[in-house]
Amino acid sequence: VLFIPIMAILAAIAIPAYQDYVVRTQISQGLALSGGVRAAVAEYYAQHGTFPAGNVDAGLARPQSISGANVASVTVTDGRISIRYGKQANRAINGHALVWIPRDETVGILWSCRARDISRQYLPKQCRGQP
Repeated sequence: VLFIPIMAILAAIAIPAYQDYVVRTQISQGLALSGGVRAAVAEYYAQHGTFPAGNVDAGLARPQSISGANVASVTVTDGRISIRYGKQANRAINGHALVWIPRDETVGILWSCRARDISRQYLPKQCRGQP
């Protein structure tokens, strides 16, 4: 008799935790896809002293070609890299974007990220707390 309420309590805790894990995993796919894009933007900046206007300037494929199961596109716009989630992504992030923003510092390019329409709980540590 006591078994059923305990199982219900455990399920109520485990299911949301698993959903958070799934969304964070899907976010990380976009971060992985953007790694090469960040390198291309940094290389372009090193050669030209300015950030690339778009994917083509950075020597990259068109935005929709840089995609995955949960990522619809990765777009460069004036050095900013926008990761748009879609396809099979969880509804918490589907249609939303995480944006990497480059900043030239004396030590090189430093990246910050913003995700105005993605809940903070899903963001990687380096993106939390930034406006």
